[in-house]
Amino acid sequence: MVRNIFIRHAKLSDVDTLAGYLEKLFLIEDDLKTQRKKIELGLIELICGRAGGVFVAEVNGHTAGMATGQMIVSTSAGGPSLLVEDVFVEEEYRGQGVGIMIMEALSSWGTLKGALRMQLVADKNNTAALKFYKKMGWKESNMTGMYHHLKR
Repeated sequence: MVRNIFIRHAKLSDVDTLAGYLEKLFLIEDDLKTQRKKIELGLIELICGRAGGVFVAEVNGHTAGMATGQMIVSTSAGGPSLLVEDVFVEEEYRGQGVGIMIMEALSSWGTLKGALRMQLVADKNNTAALKFYKKMGWKESNMTGMYHHLKR
């Protein structure tokens, strides 16, 4: 387990580094092909907006990972739910507690925002991520994630 892990809210000055992480993450996820500019715009919206949160993990002063969360309303939960996305830890820090601390920070943030549950989708081929979530007590759903892009 790594020492000196610090989790904080992202700042606009983090956008370049975090966008690089998401480019790496999206290489794994076939459904999420996008452009760097769109990633940056999404991060800025989450950092500056009211419904989302972006968390950054630092290890000994170096950025080591990230995750984002967004508050949504779940009719099945009867109230707010925290949608977790963009969980990424640099390879050299994986398996050392960084991801757990990021997820715990998201959980605490969601609880403060009134979330009744957390939910996420992960690429079915990202076996390392699926194993990580299951180890943390997440349960696999029978639902299938789907996307439909709107024309603008």
